[in-house]
Amino acid sequence: MQALPTPDQAARGLTDVRARLSPAAMGGLSGTKHPGLYAWFVDANGAEHLTAGIGLPVGEGLIYAGQAGAGTSRATLGSRIRGNHLGGDIYGSTFRLTLASALRGRLGLEPTVGGHMHREGERRLTDWMREHLRVAVIAYTDRAGLDAFESALLDQLDPPLNIAKRPPSPVRAQLTILRRSFSRRAAPDPSVERRPPPSAPRRQGVAEGLTPDELARELGLPDAKQVRGFLRARYPRPASELWRRWGPLSPELERAVRDRFGGAR
Repeated sequence: MQALPTPDQAARGLTDVRARLSPAAMGGLSGTKHPGLYAWFVDANGAEHLTAGIGLPVGEGLIYAGQAGAGTSRATLGSRIRGNHLGGDIYGSTFRLTLASALRGRLGLEPTVGGHMHREGERRLTDWMREHLRVAVIAYTDRAGLDAFESALLDQLDPPLNIAKRPPSPVRAQLTILRRSFSRRAAPDPSVERRPPPSAPRRQGVAEGLTPDELARELGLPDAKQVRGFLRARYPRPASELWRRWGPLSPELERAVRDRFGGAR
């Protein structure tokens, strides 16, 4: 069995300029059939676009990194990058959500109800990613240890557009504000075609997201204890609500759970 990389080895492998390929050339990446780590890089023009949208400097090079397939998830690097980042939508990919929030003005992106974006906006975002981004991957076959390994890697790389697991920064604070408009229940625009969620359909007439129990079933978890534990640790509730039952989750909380347990990232 091939030895697992150390965080230092993974960091060097992901940031080696020779390992970066355009989305169109992803077939040349080694290890995409396995779980592991990925890193996204932006070119000089793309960095200027992000800087203008965020209002703070974003440099050319590494902008985002993450994992695919941790824990009970059966995702692979290929399914995450092709299916969620390049072929999905902002509801199912935190990376796409972050980019859309920064590029809203430049690409004319508008949120629709429930944390989604209309189809033409998704297409423009994907086109921008294909033009300005490069990606690198490294396989890490220990799914049980992958989440902790991602944390160690992020401590070394500190990509500017990662918000989860990272300390506060001016760019992250601004992105958090910009992302809110895509996470809120925006008023539906009758002139815009709305896409259904990439996963299970919402109940007719209900704008909220899934409950922790429903989300756990959809993600293939044995029960909702892991989901509720994650939410309590990541998003502490006021003391007055500690013993209340979790209801339907907001788009932001649901997206965070999907990120953690493998729905999309």
